[in-house]
Amino acid sequence: MQSDTDHPMEEPQDFELVKKLGESRWLARRHADGEIFVARRINDFDEYYKSQHQNPGFLTTKQRHAKGLLDLVYELNFGRQISHIFNHENIVSLAGYLRQKPLNAKPFSDVEATEDYLVWDNCDAGNLEALLVDKNPQVKNRRVFMPESLCWHVLTSVMRALAWAHDGYRHDVDWKAGTHMWTKTDTDWMPILHRAITPASILFQNPRGAELYGQCKLGHWGQAFVSGHPASRHDKGARGEPTISNAFGQIMAPHAEPSHLEATREVSLVEMRKSMDKYTRDGQKNHRMYTLSDEHWALGAVLYRMMTARELPSRDPCAGCAAGCVHVTACADTYCLLEEAESDQLDRWGDLDLDKTCRCDYGGCEHVREVIKMSQCTHPKWGPPCVCAVKCGTKTVNIDDVLAQMDYSKGLLKAVRLLFDWDWKFSARGSVELCGKIDSLYASWKTDTGEGREYVDVRDDARRRFLVLNGLDQTEEKMEDDDSDSASEAST
Repeated sequence: MQSDTDHPMEEPQDFELVKKLGESRWLARRHADGEIFVARRINDFDEYYKSQHQNPGFLTTKQRHAKGLLDLVYELNFGRQISHIFNHENIVSLAGYLRQKPLNAKPFSDVEATEDYLVWDNCDAGNLEALLVDKNPQVKNRRVFMPESLCWHVLTSVMRALAWAHDGYRHDVDWKAGTHMWTKTDTDWMPILHRAITPASILFQNPRGAELYGQCKLGHWGQAFVSGHPASRHDKGARGEPTISNAFGQIMAPHAEPSHLEATREVSLVEMRKSMDKYTRDGQKNHRMYTLSDEHWALGAVLYRMMTARELPSRDPCAGCAAGCVHVTACADTYCLLEEAESDQLDRWGDLDLDKTCRCDYGGCEHVREVIKMSQCTHPKWGPPCVCAVKCGTKTVNIDDVLAQMDYSKGLLKAVRLLFDWDWKFSARGSVELCGKIDSLYASWKTDTGEGREYVDVRDDARRRFLVLNGLDQTEEKMEDDDSDSASEAST
């Protein structure tokens, strides 16, 4: 059997296959530390390998494409470039690649000369979709579904993944101080839109230490779209620096679903701008491009389902209504209901009525419910109720009304509501800015609530490990000193 002389076997290998999971999937062990990953075979190379046995010297179009991919991975070091992009703690990351002779190769057969694998993070705790099974679907007006700590875990993890994919920013953590700051590793970063954020694409690893939940990662990047151009925005950069002056436009892509612009082919920025102009200027809804706001909305819909056990209606026009109605609405003032409940309520003598003024840490309180009954909100709403003659029967959901009545902290309610504060025409807010606001609300929940103080997240455990390994952990010594002081006081 002819060997693959164009791409000789590389030695030594960083990984070894240890257990077969399926037709093209294996568990792989890294030699350096024994950590387990998932190896997926690159079937795209098969056509080229077969050509070396069947008709050497002649390549079909498909075989030329396969050889081109092979050259990218091994000759041009494209695998390293991919691993740089998919290299984030909250993204299913590419750990490396390996190649080996087939385990069951037969002499003189037409099987491939080598088997090539990409090695990815092992998300051994499944995906979010598996957790969203409602065991009591008959319960109506549910006010809590998934634990708040898990909601925060998914929200902060996926937002950090999007900040990396959209803007190329990640947290640079000072483990000693327990603080972080944004850092950008590539000034030429081209934004990447995921286009398929669903519970099935949010995966988990099992806990590796004392954390309550293992690492949460955004996967399933098969529909991802690289914009090919940076985007200008109205906000400043992560450290206050101005945005790139010659970066005209916004991050956009064709929708992953079939449309007038094929999602699978390369679409130029000029084409997308023309299409978006038809949407913004002429109101041609089928010409709307996929933007950052779609990504944020998709994550918001995931959190909405985690909190309510119900799926949020689509923000796009309903296909079942004659007028293309939208079955989701909210107040244009982001925190309308919560702020109205928290505003000073006066009694009939003009004095502050503390019984009616909301100072609660959680939503769903009597103050919020009273405001919903009595509210005279005159702010404009987006997504008016269905007015067409032929209605599909879908109930219109007011996001503000639903979220405000949930028994979650106001910090979480406000963080999730930010995801629906959309701007699909211009997407002026970047994911770094939005992630920063959500991280701030999360930090307040961690310090200001009992549940938050007890919750141990991945970074809490990582910091504890860092302090212990560097001899900086004073917790045990402090506890011993406190016990000694208490014993002395008791004896006295």
